[in-house]
Amino acid sequence: MSCFSFTATRDWCYRSIFTKSGLRSTITDLGDGTVIHCWVPKTRKESKPNLLLIHGFGANALWQWGDLIPYLVPTSTSTSQISSSSGTPTPLDPSGPSRSRPSA
Repeated sequence: MSCFSFTATRDWCYRSIFTKSGLRSTITDLGDGTVIHCWVPKTRKESKPNLLLIHGFGANALWQWGDLIPYLVPTSTSTSQISSSSGTPTPLDPSGPSRSRPSA
């Protein structure tokens, strides 16, 4: 019997953000036990420059870059409407989340 995992669920959400943003997971074996995992565009556009995001210590790259990925996707596509759990506005919603201010 398996139990619900918040970590596994959040990992699935981030993986969905990367996939819906037009990226695919790829693994390259460099030999001698060295393996590099990357997220690369599903289709490469020569007109677009290469961008390399390197994550540091802590969680994996999905968790560190997941909230930024929608901002790197062209706003003309529907995938840029992906919302983040942090309440950060998406590229098609420059106004951000509406919040009421407490009255004085």
